[in-house]
Amino acid sequence: MNKKVSVGVCVSLIAIACAVTFVVTWTVSFNMYNERFPGFTQRDEISSKLQEIDAFVRNNYPGIIDDSQIAYGIFNGYILGIGDKNTVYMTKEEYSEFLITQEGEVITCGIIPEKQDSGYVVVSEVYYGTSAAAVGIQKGDTIISIDGNNVLDIGTDAAIKLLEGEEGTRVHITVQREGEVFGYPLVRQAIEVVSVEYAVVNNVGFIRIISFNKLTAEQFNSALQAVLEHVGEPAFDEEEPRQTKAIVIDVRQVTSGYYDNLGEILSPFIGSELIAQTQLRNNLTNDFITTTGEKTVDVPVIIMADSATSGTPELMAASLKTFAGSIIVGNNTMGDATLQTLHRFKDLSGVLMTIAQIRPTDFEYAGVGIAPDYAIDTGGETIYELSRLAELENITEITDPYIIKAFEIIETIT
Repeated sequence: MNKKVSVGVCVSLIAIACAVTFVVTWTVSFNMYNERFPGFTQRDEISSKLQEIDAFVRNNYPGIIDDSQIAYGIFNGYILGIGDKNTVYMTKEEYSEFLITQEGEVITCGIIPEKQDSGYVVVSEVYYGTSAAAVGIQKGDTIISIDGNNVLDIGTDAAIKLLEGEEGTRVHITVQREGEVFGYPLVRQAIEVVSVEYAVVNNVGFIRIISFNKLTAEQFNSALQAVLEHVGEPAFDEEEPRQTKAIVIDVRQVTSGYYDNLGEILSPFIGSELIAQTQLRNNLTNDFITTTGEKTVDVPVIIMADSATSGTPELMAASLKTFAGSIIVGNNTMGDATLQTLHRFKDLSGVLMTIAQIRPTDFEYAGVGIAPDYAIDTGGETIYELSRLAELENITEITDPYIIKAFEIIETIT
């Protein structure tokens, strides 16, 4: 028996069929998308979990919630979750400070402040040639007030912030030294940060790199010229002719990812060579650092490195060993052969993120470090300020085991 179906029922059945078809198609497509891009649902779950945590905390936490700190924790936590030690999130202030360190020039009132558990700020260093040095502020002075603001009242962070300011502006600080109180007017000024120091002892030039920044190559090459010309060398033996026997480069305790002018530093020792390439995430390889010009240094080179030597100084040591036959003294280095880039966000915060692996020519040290040709057992007094080395009256007074070993090696190869 035939049954008649109304037009309304037909329309309803068709609509249901279309809906079922849409749901099935959407579900299949969504599953296919998730298989291709598995992070999509996981990111959705993370967002949902954050909302759940936020709701629970705000409904139950009895204290005050600082949303700016919550935001910082989330952003910083995301970057930490990558698991790359060289990838870091920076606030607006941290990002600006990082750029300043790369420039190699700072605006300062002449001192480096250091927080103390006592709640005061202590002068940890005084920059040469600044108003602080001119008026007589000393390393170790305790800063008790800044522009009339008591440091204990405003806190160490706020106190250090008060020391900052624009070039040419003034600040008045009061310090305590051995029970006495002194007041000093200071002027904020731009100064070049010393990233290289040198000394010449017994016809051996010592150059120490303290950090790598925009000005390091200029300072290094000035130091190199000075040691080749024996500028300021104490004469231990007046009968010995002044002819440079060797150059010792000290990169102990140096961690850096600034490679912009490394080629300029290496050129006098190497000449024209391809030093390293980079390998990006898509396996694309690019030439990274190339030295140019003629090799002008023809004396033996010794590099002093240790377990804290990482990044730029490692590539420097590897290149000098590969192309100049340099000798490495010290301890196994960190093995960091990665390249980072800076990115600034709309709110002026930023991130320093690893984007490539560095592939040195004929010398791989990524993950394993650079083994020294002559290992040093740590211990004894370490002389970091080369100015002290130049002031010694006899090399037998040297207690730094790295420098002692360097002199021993030089005696056998020159």
